[in-house]
Amino acid sequence: MSGKMNLTETLVRSYGSPLYIFHKTLYAANFGAYAEFTNNKKGVAFPVKANPMLEVLAYHAQLGGSADCASKLEYQLAKLAGFENGSIIYNSPQPEVSLCKQLLAAGATVVVDSVYMYHTLAATCETVTGRVFIRIHPEIDVNYTQKRAYQSLTNHAASHSKFGILPRDLFKLLPSNTLPISGLHLHIGTQMDNLVSFADAMAYLHELAETINSYPNCNIKFIDIGGGLGIKFREMEQMPSISEFVALLKPLRKNEYNYVVEPGHSLVGNTMELATTITDIKNMGGKRWAICDVGTNQLAKVTLLNWPHEIESKYGVLADNGSDAVGGPLCFNGDTLLHQTDLGNLKQGDVLSIKNVGAYCYSLSNYFNGKTIAGAVSISADGVVTQFMRADTLINNPTVLGYTWPMQYSQLSQPEVITPDKFLPLSSVYLHQQITEDAYQIEEAKRLSEHLYEFTVALSSAVDFVSGPFLLRTVGDCIIVAVLHASGESEKRKSVLGDNMLLKISENMKSNTRHKFWISLSGIIERKNSQQQMIAHCTIENSKNEVTINVLY
Repeated sequence: MSGKMNLTETLVRSYGSPLYIFHKTLYAANFGAYAEFTNNKKGVAFPVKANPMLEVLAYHAQLGGSADCASKLEYQLAKLAGFENGSIIYNSPQPEVSLCKQLLAAGATVVVDSVYMYHTLAATCETVTGRVFIRIHPEIDVNYTQKRAYQSLTNHAASHSKFGILPRDLFKLLPSNTLPISGLHLHIGTQMDNLVSFADAMAYLHELAETINSYPNCNIKFIDIGGGLGIKFREMEQMPSISEFVALLKPLRKNEYNYVVEPGHSLVGNTMELATTITDIKNMGGKRWAICDVGTNQLAKVTLLNWPHEIESKYGVLADNGSDAVGGPLCFNGDTLLHQTDLGNLKQGDVLSIKNVGAYCYSLSNYFNGKTIAGAVSISADGVVTQFMRADTLINNPTVLGYTWPMQYSQLSQPEVITPDKFLPLSSVYLHQQITEDAYQIEEAKRLSEHLYEFTVALSSAVDFVSGPFLLRTVGDCIIVAVLHASGESEKRKSVLGDNMLLKISENMKSNTRHKFWISLSGIIERKNSQQQMIAHCTIENSKNEVTINVLY
């Protein structure tokens, strides 16, 4: 068995299956290669849609890159991950006007995708301290080298696509332009295997920029060539590397421009694997099937677009031919990960590693057949494993969280009145009386980093466990202290409010002892009127219990 599969099996035993495994060393190498082209780390913008895991976004922010956001939620995730507004690009075919104006006033970049949006922003934007880019719908041919059925869905520069503004329409707007246009954006397509198409797009934007700069309020300083460089999902496939991309395009740069790229697949794709366990080996009509605990619920791109990924077992990479197959757990026949392979000596309980799943797998995950979103761990350059996401449970499921519980059922013709002598014996003595005896004392507080606090808290209770109300009360006070201290306050002069609280109690905590609480504060997500918004999260020492609160202060 390879060392990598040994590690994968060990992680599955520790954290469960299925499990995403994020390799930070690979990500840093891909990031560095793209930064060689842009000559500026900030020019490497990660599209949040490719993989919105906060660990991935936060690592990209730490490396110095930018975030490409297509919705308000993606913008909020980018803020949670630590991106400043100056490192955020907002680019959507259906943008929110109020968010565009907010971002332009705050120093972010907004990509204008339509003539309507251009007119709207030109008429309503009073303050623009950020940057305005125009997304161009090119009048050039964009070609793939190898023809694939899915390319009609991924060729974003095709004449039939919905994105961008045609140059002939843009030139009708520019003579009376009032928007400070400083960049051009062009995204040719996804899983692109033809480097010449990128070179043609870059030359096209250069020529267009020279013409546009002769118009009022136009000073093109940024050339954003989007993303789209493909990756090999299996070793046999042919696909240009990032280094080949850089070798061809770097000499085509011009000194008067700053360059931006927005790679998805080629930046994060090969940095993540998805571990899965074989739950059954069955024979059907002379064909052996390995049934796994993950399928289209995490791998819709793989099964529905027929992009089979390399799958490795303890015996090596599974063949792409043979009389066997690998299927997922879902109730439809298309849930197949490998249509033809040779399972060899594989058996029930064996672990498989599905490679190159970093892009458009987690982001397209779903809850079909009652499946939950997989957990995830990261591995740092020095081999430290960190669990950054636990698998969903029923209480986290959006079907449950978003449900409005009905107030009306089939009612009794005459309601039954329950008298005190009936309900008092059923009432919790602790919650009714003894909870007033619960007390906590913050014995020590430490600021471990800009956004992380550690509290040592002594908890005393009338019962031998920490109840949910008591825990929420204690954690809430620690969060108040952390938020106010982080904002520079020396005493509590203003309210710290919490809404959308999520209390997860997976196991009992002992009372009448000390506990360590770690309070993580996100960056400021939004400022509205006199209030600021952030997320506070509490992790408790030696416990799976967590508290997450949306904080307004």
